[in-house]
Amino acid sequence: ARNSAAAANTSNGNANAANNEETANNNSMDRTMTASLSNYLIQIGQDNETIQLRSFVQSLLGMHLPATSSSSSPNNNNTQCMRMTTPDPSTAAFYAQALYAKTNGRRPDDAYLAARAMSLKGEGKRAIWILDKSGLIGFGVGTG
Repeated sequence: ARNSAAAANTSNGNANAANNEETANNNSMDRTMTASLSNYLIQIGQDNETIQLRSFVQSLLGMHLPATSSSSSPNNNNTQCMRMTTPDPSTAAFYAQALYAKTNGRRPDDAYLAARAMSLKGEGKRAIWILDKSGLIGFGVGTG
């Protein structure tokens, strides 16, 4: 009876050790996947810090959705787009350039924000350079 009890304890101990090892492996894999996901989000500019920076740059540039006209007709599709202006183009340009550099110029929307800020600051050549480097203007499909 003692041998069978000892064998059962050894079997339970081995099963517990296997469960602990499997749990540790799962936790390690979860941490690796979380780190990989975090790195991927950073690469594509979708991590929380970059999203907050992008929102801040948009607010500096006074970017809002188009305001619809206040007509009583439901079929009226006229929209009044708001002008993008900023009281401090230097600050907007600084943060837009930081955003553009943070995403390595891979995101066209960030390139546009940086170019727009440069344009508002009076640096048209730099704005064109950013747009050209990001592929938003220049030789594209259909030129030939």
